[in-house]
Amino acid sequence: MTSVATLLRALVMGEIAAAVAIAAWLGVARDWPVAAAVLCGLAAPLAAHALVVAANFVVASVAGSPTPREHRLDARRAIRLYLRELGDSLRAFQWEMPWRASRPLDGWTGESGESGELGELGESGESGESGESGESGESGELGENRHASEGRVPVLLVHGYFCNRQLWRPMARALAARGHAVAAVDLEPVFASIDDYVGTLEREVARLARRTAAPAVALVCHSMGGLAARAYLRARPDAPVCRVVTLGTPHRGTVHARFGLGENARQMRREGEWLGELERSETSRARALFTVVLSHHDNIVTPQASQTLPGARVLEFSALGHLTLARAPEVIDTVIAELGRA
Repeated sequence: MTSVATLLRALVMGEIAAAVAIAAWLGVARDWPVAAAVLCGLAAPLAAHALVVAANFVVASVAGSPTPREHRLDARRAIRLYLRELGDSLRAFQWEMPWRASRPLDGWTGESGESGELGELGESGESGESGESGESGESGELGENRHASEGRVPVLLVHGYFCNRQLWRPMARALAARGHAVAAVDLEPVFASIDDYVGTLEREVARLARRTAAPAVALVCHSMGGLAARAYLRARPDAPVCRVVTLGTPHRGTVHARFGLGENARQMRREGEWLGELERSETSRARALFTVVLSHHDNIVTPQASQTLPGARVLEFSALGHLTLARAPEVIDTVIAELGRA
């Protein structure tokens, strides 16, 4: 089973090969100075990434919902929105998700044999130095019980389409600093049905609750991860979940899903059968667990304003792109405040 990290590493290596080829061609065939040829070669894959992000914003603008007056942007804020999303996208897809896939997150509560094992290399790169991770499996578990006894709800982080747990590095760091035990999943196979992720969520929720001695956990989900959470709660209505916060989740589907690969992308299409069945199957009790966080300038989930759930609490942002929703300090603060309501 090929992981997202493997696919992204192959993509990055392809971009590096293309950069070298462009630089060599410019230097040899076009007789450019070496420095200029190298700079142009390096700029080519970055420019391609920038064009993809720009194209997503164009599609989102054309297919998106009307922006409420209070959320409209001037040119300066619009440029800042684009550059912020581009920076977050480059960092996540070019560095963190492909190359740091085996690194534990702050507050991680992984069990034996997994990349989040307590006592593995932390952010400092030295074994056992992360105060939140603990120095051994035993001390880590005691630390997690301490979190539960202090009333901090444990949090399971659920990423979205074609991502992995490394998307959550800023969120995990902030949650751990506030005393929350943290765990995260990798939703695989990458292009499977969203229903196929129910077992993963069930297993990780039970594992986190057991290790923290907590009666229930909270789910914080980005994009497709919110639909996986809804599918999980449909299949397991008595699951020990006390709060679900979704960030940029296509609860009503998204136009961009038609450009995606796999069964999960098909399920996220607008007016799709899977989404309709999911909505009809949900109870008001399940919906009351949800806080929906959306951005009126989401460049992937469109139309933006319709991404709500009846009975759920809805919080609206502006000037935030899709990837930025999972990483922005203002959203992270909002998530922590919502967890306090659990």
